[in-house]
Amino acid sequence: MTKNRKGVNENWKSRKPVREDGLDSSNLRPMEKKPGWKTVYYILGNQIVERIAAMGMIANFMVYLLKVFNLGQVAAANVIGIWTGGMVIITLTAWLPQLHPPTCTSPPQCAPSTRTQLGVLIVGLCWLAVGTGGIAPCSIPFSIDQFDTTSPEGRKGVNRFFNWYYTSQTLVQLISMTVIVYLENKSWILGFGLLSALMLVSIVIFFVGAKDYYNVLSLLSSGIFQPKS
Repeated sequence: MTKNRKGVNENWKSRKPVREDGLDSSNLRPMEKKPGWKTVYYILGNQIVERIAAMGMIANFMVYLLKVFNLGQVAAANVIGIWTGGMVIITLTAWLPQLHPPTCTSPPQCAPSTRTQLGVLIVGLCWLAVGTGGIAPCSIPFSIDQFDTTSPEGRKGVNRFFNWYYTSQTLVQLISMTVIVYLENKSWILGFGLLSALMLVSIVIFFVGAKDYYNVLSLLSSGIFQPKS
């Protein structure tokens, strides 16, 4: 009987400590020094503001092309088809009378847009596509890089990030389809001007956290961006 008790005690002492989350704490690596939520707040803020600006323009842009540039439905659809992603340039096309046709006095008397006016519009759309297209595919991977996914704390942070990310995207669509469209219908200059300001704010938010971001060196990198230790 004594021998059995001794064996039980030895087995109990030899057991590896287990954390509350069920993981073997003796095999856990120390958490890597990554900023986590400290920098993810900046990335999320940038994405929310930038998406409101981009989606706020997309939601009502067909109406803008039909009413301000006097394009037909087919031509307007072609312009949007070229750009499926410069907000300042788009704002200038609404603000400066030289960059859009005069207002129609009646439907049969609408002056068509000139090549220069359409050219400025396309340039603005191209710049906007480069900006949004460059950041949109990278926002989620870049955010995940800020967490140490080898630790339980890091994995919890990733789960929380996805919850907040997709919740914020739903709110962005709601705001873009209601508030922004309402302002654009009141005044294209006011609506696009607000979207330009939001774009600038999103840039500021992103660069505020630049000194703290954890950057992972890509295999295709030229060595310009180095991982933060």
